Amino acid sequence: MFGKQIGDTNVYIKLKIAQVGDKKISKCLSFHAANFPICYPCKEEGGGE
Repeated sequence: MFGKQIGDTNVYIKLKIAQVGDKKISKCLSFHAANFPICYPCKEEGGGE
């Protein structure tokens, strides 16, 4: 699960790595405005996207 701040809205993004033949691809399972605040434990204060 991931989140992204877009304007004033936190967006929840759920991805999955899927096997397609001999390749692995990323597949978006869902994305929507977050119902609850999203915690970003790996994001440093004032840094990164």
